[in-house]
Amino acid sequence: MQSLQRDQLVIARLEVELEDLHRADGYVMDMVQPKTDPTALMPLLDCLKSAPGRLKELLKDTAMECIKNVLVVLKTHFP
Repeated sequence: MQSLQRDQLVIARLEVELEDLHRADGYVMDMVQPKTDPTALMPLLDCLKSAPGRLKELLKDTAMECIKNVLVVLKTHFP
């Protein structure tokens, strides 16, 4: 009986931890891949698998924009 109660407590703690993780990954996934269609459900595992590729693409695009802006500023100051 005590074993069952201990197991139930462990399960309850793990469920709380899982809920916290879902909240945290929601923030990260919204930054990397904003939901364009909230009715379309994409499994969490698929979202997490696609996140590194999308993040790499986002960082590459951001770096290219920064380089372009720096070159424009340099060109205006040093014609």
